[in-house]
Amino acid sequence: MNCCDCICPRPRNFGPTGPTGPTGPAGSSTGVTGPTGATGPTGPIGATGLTGATGPTGATGSIGLTGATGPTGPIGLTGEIGPTGPAGEIGPTGPTGPTGPTAEPVAENLFANFINANEDSVSTGANVPLSTAINLTDGSVTSAEGSTEITLVEAGNYLISYFTTVTRSVDGVVSVALTANDVILTQTESAQTVVATDETSLSNQTIYTAQPNTIISLQNTSGEEVVFSNLNLIVQFLG
Repeated sequence: MNCCDCICPRPRNFGPTGPTGPTGPAGSSTGVTGPTGATGPTGPIGATGLTGATGPTGATGSIGLTGATGPTGPIGLTGEIGPTGPAGEIGPTGPTGPTGPTAEPVAENLFANFINANEDSVSTGANVPLSTAINLTDGSVTSAEGSTEITLVEAGNYLISYFTTVTRSVDGVVSVALTANDVILTQTESAQTVVATDETSLSNQTIYTAQPNTIISLQNTSGEEVVFSNLNLIVQFLG
């Protein structure tokens, strides 16, 4: 046993320390609990747990308000035309119109026919001869025998038509047209491209409004001398 600081009359030279004795029994009562220590730092977040089972579907909610009407879509394609319906009843006859003016008398000669069966070689820009006149009397149409000119005596509308066959010595175009007072009526021209010596037909017609004593002729407009035959030219006064 060590010497404590108590006052002791024993001398200060001690012997060796003896062995530790056995631990005594624990006290019968727990000591007073000390104060709570400070809270330690928060630990790391743990791993996410497994997803739980899906819960049952909830009840259907009430229908919402109707939305605004959208814009009108484009017009669709037109359908096929349906079958024609039955004809309606004939309506009543309308009132008779007023009497028209009395027609003026027409010229004596309503129709004239000029023919030429000969083969005539005609230079370009020259008129085709008219050898024979048929049904030609004094009246709206006159012509001298064998002339190339027809005179439309009366002013008015005339239907003029012609037919003829044409050949040329080399390949090229053959054409012919009516003239009025030496002016070509372009709407009456007829043209064909032909092989040399081959025969082709040219024809045309027009309604012409004439002044008094208009001169009508049939002119070669081929640009070359060509041969005309089987000519038939008809003039009809329309009024």
